[in-house]
Formats: sequence, structure tokens, C-alpha cells
Amino acid sequence: MFLFERAFASKSVFVFLLMILHSCVHAGTAAPVPIEKTPAWVVEKEVTVPKNIPKDDIDNGVYYLHADNQIKVDEGEKTVFYSRFAELVVNREGLEAVSQINLDYDPTYQNIALHSLLIHRGVQRIDKTKTAKITLLQRESGLEEQMYDGHLTANIIVDDVRVGDIIEYSYTRTGTNPIYKGVFNYERYVQWEMPVHYQGIRVLWGKPTPLHTKTLNTGVAIKEKPFGRFKEYSLSLNDTLPLHINSEVPQWFQPYGIVYFHEAGNWSEIAAWAASLYENVTDGGQAVGQIATTIEQSESTPEAKVSAALNYVQSNIRYLGIEMGTGSHAPSSAKETLQRRYGDCKDKAALFISLLKALGVRAYPALVNTEIKQHVAKLPPMMDAFNHVIVKVVLGGKTYWLDPTRSYQIGKLENIFQPDYGYALVVDGKTRSLEPMSNRANLSRRIVNDSFDLSKGVGQEVLFESSTGYYGYSAERERYNLASQGVTSLQEHYLDFYSAFYPGIEALMNFESADDQNTGVVTQKEKYRIKNFWTKNDEDKEYTGRFYVNSFASDLSKPEQVNRNAPYALSHPVEAEHTIKVKFATADWHFPDEETLVDNPYFSVKADARYDKASHELTLHYEYRTKTDYVPADEIDSYLTQRDKALDLLEYGIVKPFIGQAADAPDTDGITAETVTGLIALLYLLGLLYIIISWRLEARKQPSFPNAAYYPVSLSKLVVLSVMSFGLYTCYWFYRNYFYKKRIDGSAIMPVARGLFYLFWYYPLYLTLSEDSANRYQENRVLIKPLAVLFAALFLLAGLLGNQEGFMAATTVVAALLLIPLANYINFINKEHPEAYAYHSRWRFRHTVLVLLSVPLFALMTAGEANLIPSDKVVKGDELMAYDIQYMHRKGIFPAEEEPLYFYSDALFMIRDDGNGFTDHYVFSYWKDEGRLNVEKEQFGNISKIDVKYSDGTGENTIVNIVRNDGSNFVLYVSSVDGLDKVFVRQLQRRWDTVKAAKEGLTRGES
Repeated sequence: MFLFERAFASKSVFVFLLMILHSCVHAGTAAPVPIEKTPAWVVEKEVTVPKNIPKDDIDNGVYYLHADNQIKVDEGEKTVFYSRFAELVVNREGLEAVSQINLDYDPTYQNIALHSLLIHRGVQRIDKTKTAKITLLQRESGLEEQMYDGHLTANIIVDDVRVGDIIEYSYTRTGTNPIYKGVFNYERYVQWEMPVHYQGIRVLWGKPTPLHTKTLNTGVAIKEKPFGRFKEYSLSLNDTLPLHINSEVPQWFQPYGIVYFHEAGNWSEIAAWAASLYENVTDGGQAVGQIATTIEQSESTPEAKVSAALNYVQSNIRYLGIEMGTGSHAPSSAKETLQRRYGDCKDKAALFISLLKALGVRAYPALVNTEIKQHVAKLPPMMDAFNHVIVKVVLGGKTYWLDPTRSYQIGKLENIFQPDYGYALVVDGKTRSLEPMSNRANLSRRIVNDSFDLSKGVGQEVLFESSTGYYGYSAERERYNLASQGVTSLQEHYLDFYSAFYPGIEALMNFESADDQNTGVVTQKEKYRIKNFWTKNDEDKEYTGRFYVNSFASDLSKPEQVNRNAPYALSHPVEAEHTIKVKFATADWHFPDEETLVDNPYFSVKADARYDKASHELTLHYEYRTKTDYVPADEIDSYLTQRDKALDLLEYGIVKPFIGQAADAPDTDGITAETVTGLIALLYLLGLLYIIISWRLEARKQPSFPNAAYYPVSLSKLVVLSVMSFGLYTCYWFYRNYFYKKRIDGSAIMPVARGLFYLFWYYPLYLTLSEDSANRYQENRVLIKPLAVLFAALFLLAGLLGNQEGFMAATTVVAALLLIPLANYINFINKEHPEAYAYHSRWRFRHTVLVLLSVPLFALMTAGEANLIPSDKVVKGDELMAYDIQYMHRKGIFPAEEEPLYFYSDALFMIRDDGNGFTDHYVFSYWKDEGRLNVEKEQFGNISKIDVKYSDGTGENTIVNIVRNDGSNFVLYVSSVDGLDKVFVRQLQRRWDTVKAAKEGLTRGES
């Protein structure tokens, strides 16, 4: 629930445009929201402003002064929900938030009415009901999740809003979903992340049945008293303090105060209501019977039949939810779902139950909450306590919890992953309470077996093979990855993953994947060559090699916020085994047998090392199991200590001394770019000179085409050159067309200016061409006007977004494609005089050179927008690729338990060539010089001074000089793009100041 019931959601440009078009339709056909007097039963409280506004707690420029909800529930009448809100605009940030009001409702059973819309400005009360723009929109917020609810939004745009104004508005929604059959339930949060001056809730209860109330996480008192023939329930709160909670909390963690009003007295009433929804929907008729017969004939055991029925529904019925009106809770019949081949969770559950019924297997719908899981037991009995439907299957004295909406589940029934949501409300006609879901053995695990062949000797290449078995939920995920990404893409992903541990690794084959239809186990095999496995240390005269337990190290996550007031969420359940076998060439290796266990309330890690002298083989075996899905806030230090102990176990190193200059493993850990960059720059310069000279020479002898109209050119050449020149050819195309217009009609236009600012001249060019078409053909053969308006808007939008990071590549292509309708008309009118078209469309060698020069730039731009190469500005550490962070860990740039907070790389292609940043405890800088990695780092406690020389705005980097306590120093180079160098320095100095203050305090305490 959102305060003031507003829906603010970011959407893609495409969906945004669709929304605008849709709203235009509604604006012309739907009646405006009626403006009515406030109902007589409403008790209004004056809006007041406190003397001391808590500005330090306001983070969006709005102070919420008044939030009042009143509800009238009467026997035989529609329930009315009255809401009144008042918001103070504290600063400019708040103007945008308060000047638009969105009121959502379901038109199938609700209507809304606006009662007041005021601006309080000093002593003035300005009525905005007549000047505000009210539009009905249909915004499908669940569209990306394949959910359609049919809700409408009354979008109110308030004019003339200023800083210091108070926006007050009130409205009613009348009607409740008939699916609830008149049973009332209502919930409202009374605590938020922002301060609220006044909150009120009032329920007028006019039904003979009792109304129940419940509160969670709040001590607010609910008052009861008579109000005419009603019973009034009310509460009010003043100056509610904000509650700020850490990030990365479990979904079930709900610390905010909430109040419930509910008519149902127990879960059996909710179960009876749910049972009425599923009456007669599991009769699938002849079609379901035919499917059941096929399953009966192909499967021999009841368990196999259940598994086959589950697979049929998962594989043949796509997920799509039509949640309009009663469709929010009532399932479609099995027959209907089977006919249309789509449905949501309740529809697919009904069909699955219908199939099982035909197979003689007992099964029932089970309502669950996938977010708060077992904590649903804390809620009062309400229809909205659940957000998902699965199926309880009883077979052979065993209970199975199966989900027909899942995908890629195959194998025997006992091997299929079953979710555990804590409690379920089983719809079987006998249910009296929530039923605990059996916490069965973990059916989500992976088993990894790695082998390293070191038989070629120290310093030489190593053969590496890996085999991974995925079980249960892990198998489902791998099937999905294979289906959605394909083998080639996954192989590249795996190679990148291993490159973080072993730079220069090469795949000797595409990984092989096998899916056992009987057991449901997915097995993948991989084979690689590691050329640079060994690290040669001339100073210590030794080679070192390392083995990594990379299959579950990432599961041992670290919170971004260590100082916590809320539990930290862990991935759970996770069960993994990882075995590494190392084959040596000679018998002169020696390793002690070791067994280590890290066991705590959160997870356990077991590590064993065994060496077989006879076979020269080292075996490392690891087991990892989680025990909980969270760490309590006051136990985070304990968890981090245990995590550090576990991470120490997940890396195993071997060392071999050498004498003299033994076989040397070349250092190709990274590719230096200095020389290559210079050659590339020279190549681009020569290519550009050739293009310019070739174009100018041809322009001197270009023939004239007196019969040609405008500038005809093939569509393929126009689109390709517009994209590959990043819009430069588009500029030229506009210039040539407007040059023709100036020559023909003798107008005073400036073709060069219109070419340079072509973004704004799409629609005028369309008007020129449509006028030309009217003169030639007495009709518009260019493009219908509404589409021309839309295309012009998209063309302008593409050009503007092209300057934004992350959009340039896509918008360049879109802008080029939008030229096609205009260019196609120009080519059409020149069909009787094709000489100009043929000449301009000819592909010349300079065009090929342009493409060859542009493709790498386009690819580089796309890679930069996807964060695959170094950004040109400071980034947060969590934006870095995991394998780059692992590379820094492996190279000792900062310890393995640390994560970068802010980072900037001055490298062109690879973060491994250059980097500057800091973690919670370290500042670091590294760079490659002639292939050698140089690293400078220091703990905050050992830094005496931080000097900063900010960029002068000419494109130079900001220079941060780190001075150690011993007087030595090193330098960080930080990009000034978007002013993020200041953010970098501010956060750096803040952490240094914190450490310094703590250190000084400790020193004073000791003295």
C-alpha cells in the first residue's frame, strides 16, 4: 500500500507513448470524474501545519500533513471509501510529486467522485476543480508480468502549484469487488518512511455481523462508540515518525505499523468462501478426459501419472492473467482454460486438479502467500491474505505441494522441486485453519566435479574439465537458461566466469548438456585449456597455482549496509557439493590430510583435503548448506565473521620452488592497450581523411539532374549510412531536400541550418512532401497525418534520448528507420527519371570504409551502454561485473572480504588494465605498465592526508593524492563526467573521517 494511494511507476518510452494514445481515446469517450459534495456522514478534521516541520526527514520535497480515510459499510448498500489528503510543498523537488494526482479504480464494480481540490496559499483557499485537467487513463501496471486488471486511473494535473503551497483533495470510491460476496476487509499502514503530521481512520459499521480489528507493529488504540444506527471504529495519530529500514531484507519482513478491519472471524470462513469459487470449475469435460486417457495409457504408476499431468499443464498452458473484476479471485473452468490455452495460477490449478480428478487422484487448491510465506499466520483471516494458488496432492499416504505455473519441471514426482511457503489454506470443504506445508528434504542442489590435469609439469598449460549436476529447482533454472539463452551464449558466459579466476582460459569444446527425463537431473560437462594457470614469482623463486570453489562462494553474500536495524536476507535453501581432483605428473608433491568445518546458525561449510601418493592425485571436497533465509540484525557481525572463515576455505593454493630459469609461464593476464590504441587512432585518421577527400573530389564532377525532385536515394543506403555515421548522413539528407525546396520555390529558408538541426524539421518536411503529393496526385501519398505527428514526435524523442547514456545505439537505429516513409515518397516521384536515384544510391568504396570504421565504434558504444567495458564516469561498486571484482580479489588489490564501493577505470577496453576506487576499509589504485600489474593500496587508518585537485572542466580527470602516515603517497585519477568525481571524493573523505575520528577517540580514551 502506498501513502495517498498514488501509483508512481517508471515505464519504457514505448509503453508511455501507448498510454498517451490510449488516454487520448478515453478523453474523447469517457465521462469526466464527477465533482460532488462531501457525503453528510463524513466527519472532517481541520488541516493544520505544525510549528516545527521535520525538514531533515523529508526526502522528496513533500511533507504529508493530512491522511484521512473513512469508510461506510451498510447492510444491502455499496461500501463507500472516503479519502482526504493534504500535502505541503517544501521545496522544488516536491512540485512534480504533488501537481499530479492519480486515483485508481475498477470500473467493473467501482465509481469515483471528486469532492475537493484546493490549494492553500497563505490565507487563500483556491478551488482547482474547474482548472485542473482530469483525464481517464488505462495503465496496466502488471503488463510485464502478463497480468491485466482493467483498472482505470483518473489522472488529475493541478495547475499553478508553487513552493509553500498545500494541496488538499478528497474523493470517494464506491463499491467493492462482488467476488468478496459482501464480506468486508480493509487494511491500512499507519507508519511510513516519511513523517506524517496527522493520520485518521474511521469505519462506520452498519451490518449485524461483528467487525473484528487487529494491529501489527503498532500500539495505536482503536476506539469504538455508537454513531446513530452505526457503530463507529476510529483511530488517529499525530506526528508519526518515519521508519527507515536497511536494504536487502527478507520479503516477509514487515516492520511498519498496520491496522486491519475484517468481517471474517476465522480461517474456516475464508476457506468456505474460497470453496464456493472452485465449485464446478474442475469439470473439464470430454477434452480433459481424452488427455487423462492418454496419460493413463502411457504411464504405469500413479506418481508418474501425476507428474505427467503436471508437465502437461506447465508446458501447454501459457501464463496470462485476466484479473478484471471477479477475475481477480475466481478461476475459469478447466474446460475454458484448456480451450484458450492460457490462464493464471488459479486457472492452471483448476485444470490440473481436473486432470488429476480424471486420473483418480485427490487434489485441492491451496492458497499461499509467496512473499511473507509462513508469516501469513500472523495476519487476520482475510480474502487478500494470499497472492498465489498451488495444488495439494494426496497420493499413497503422502502429500505433495505442486505448482502448475512453474516451468521446466520433469522427472519422477519425488524428485520434483516443491515450494515451501510455510502455510497454505487448503480449499477442500473441510478446512478450519491454515495448514503447515511439510518442509521436505531440500530438492534444490547442485553437485560440481572439477578435474585439473597438471601432468605437463610446473609452468605449463593445464587441462581443466568440469561436470555439474543440477537437481530440483536448480535443474529448472538451468533448463530455463538453456531455453532462453542458448548453448552459444551460455558457453560465452561460462568462459567469462572462469576468466575471472584463470585469465587466458580457452574452451576446448562447447559444453554438453544432458537432461535425464527419468530423474530430472540436468548434467553439464565442460572442457578448457588454462595457459596461465601458474604464477611465477622470481623473488621467492617459486611457482604458485590456485583452485577455487566458485560454485557457491557467491552465495556467501555480504550486506551493503553492515550497520543494520533489520534482518539481512540470505539465499535459501541452497545445497551444494564441489569436488576438485588434481592430477600431478610426479611424486614429489606432498599435502597433509585436512578436514575443516565452519558450522553456525546460518550455514555450514565442510572442507576435506586428501592426497593419494600412489596416483599422485589431490582431492578437495566441499559441502555447503544453508539453514535459514535471514540473519538477525544484531547477529550480522557474527555472520560476517563466519563468512570470512568460510571464504578462507574456498581457495586452495599449491607452491613449487624452482631453480634458475625454469619453464616460464608468460604473463598474458591482461592485454595492454597503449600501442594498439595509437595504431587504431592512426588508422581512423587515415580512413576519415580518405572519406573526406574522396567525397570532395566526386562533388566537383557530380552531374546535375534537372528533372530530379528532392534528393532520391535507396532506402538501404539511407538507413545504413545514417546509422553508421551516427546521424551525420541524416543531416546531409535533410540539407539536400531543403536545398531543393529553396531552389524550386525561391524561399528564404536556410538549408544548412535545417540540416544541422534536422531533429526539429521532420514534420515540416512531411508537410512539404504532402503538399507536393496533393499537387501531383490530388491526394496524400506520403503518410497519414496522425502517423506523421507520431513519427515526428518519436524522431525528436530519439534524437534527445540519443544524448543519454544507455540509449544512443538504439535511438540511432530508430531515427534512421523513421526516415523511410519520407524517403520512400521521394523515390516514388522520381521513378520516371531514375538517373538521380541510381547515381545517389551507388555504393562507393568510401562508404565501405565508413562502415568498417563505424562498426567497431557502434559495438564499443553498445558495450559501454551495457557496462561490458569501462564506463567514462565514476560507478558504484555493485555496477561492476562479478568477474572483475573477483580479478581484483585474486590480484590482492583489496582483500577477498571487501567489495568496491565507488570505482573509476581510465582504461579503454578492460577494467583489468586500470582502476581507482575504495572499499569500506581500503583505498586502491592499479595500472598495467608494459604488461606488468602495479598496485597501490592503503587502509584508511594509515592515511594522514587526502589532497584533491578537481578537474578544470576541460576533460581532464580529477586527481586525488593519498598521503600515508609514513609520508609516501599514490594518486587516484577520477573522471569528472556528470560531477560524479565530487560524489567519489565526498564518500571517500567521509569514510576516512569516520576512521580517523574513531582512532582519535580511542587514543584519547587510552590516555
